[in-house]
Amino acid sequence: MCNRRGWNRRRNRYIKYNAANALRRIMIAEVPTVAIEKINLYQNTSIIADEVLVHRMGLVPLAIDPRLLEEKLHEEEYNERNHVKFMLNVKCEYKIVGNKKELVNEVVYAH
Repeated sequence: MCNRRGWNRRRNRYIKYNAANALRRIMIAEVPTVAIEKINLYQNTSIIADEVLVHRMGLVPLAIDPRLLEEKLHEEEYNERNHVKFMLNVKCEYKIVGNKKELVNEVVYAH
């Protein structure tokens, strides 16, 4: 349904791909979501670097209604109205097979 110039025909209307992508990004940006903003990382023994792990966790939207929380101002303290606290405690375990250490949960680290 598209021609060689990058035009897309839907219901007898033509729109450029970059314009459609811009509209999609604007619509996604306008949907209010709750995501992780501040992370205290105590011990990371995974193969993923701390910065990468924290960045990826910040990209995950949380299934919380944003209308239930108030926006935290810069000078305001954290309280029960403007933040949610989670604790993640995951351990990577090894088992010894012969002379080698193998991950118990190696499916997680499969490529």
